[in-house]
Amino acid sequence: MSIPLQNWPLLEIIRLLLLLGIQCTTSYLVKEGKLKVNYSRKVVHFTHLLSTLFINRTFFNYSIKYFIISGTLSLFESLIMVEPIRKRISFIAFIFLSYDRPEDRPHTVRLASTQIIGMNISLIGVAYLYRLSGLPLDLLALPLIITAFGDGLAEPIGVRFGKRKYKTRDLFGDRVYTRSYEGSAIVFLSSIVALMAFNHFFPMNELICLFAVLPLLMTITEAHSPHTWDNPFLYLVGGLAIYFIVLII
Repeated sequence: MSIPLQNWPLLEIIRLLLLLGIQCTTSYLVKEGKLKVNYSRKVVHFTHLLSTLFINRTFFNYSIKYFIISGTLSLFESLIMVEPIRKRISFIAFIFLSYDRPEDRPHTVRLASTQIIGMNISLIGVAYLYRLSGLPLDLLALPLIITAFGDGLAEPIGVRFGKRKYKTRDLFGDRVYTRSYEGSAIVFLSSIVALMAFNHFFPMNELICLFAVLPLLMTITEAHSPHTWDNPFLYLVGGLAIYFIVLII
């Protein structure tokens, strides 16, 4: 069902209220010590990504303008979490609990906002490239699902079960962060599951090539992406890999 783009405000209000409800719930659980912020942050981020894709696919037929609108509002939401506002508005400070990881402090807002910018540049760029080349726009969901589920589950799995560690850095500094091979393996498995779900979009030769290349490529990308910037790199690399395989094979 496609509707005129000028109807986006109502849908965005519904989406943002849904996200606000999730943030309130996860913030409360974090405050009460019943949920790790590493987990709550991924829940919020996962919902952001998939709600944007769902609304755009369902109502606007993958409008690039809607991606820009939604991305701008998400960026604005992250920017109102800056410390001067948090100190004055207790509710903002409360919902900030849902993604304020200790290892990101005092740069949590900077890392979150720049990741949103990078993710939207990747998403809009890949969407424009697919539309320009005549690729089915439903393929935009494939790298997004791998990114959302793969990266979304990698950190919780790594926190809970990660035994074999390696290091990565912040894109903007020299801070060193720890990741696990167990967490990265989730990206590999998520890529395989996502490809199985999207197999009907590809002829057999393309599908074989994708299975041979995409899971390993996405795993390596997640492992070597800078801290908090794995989402933009995952989506961009995954989207471009699909693009070139479909065009070349």
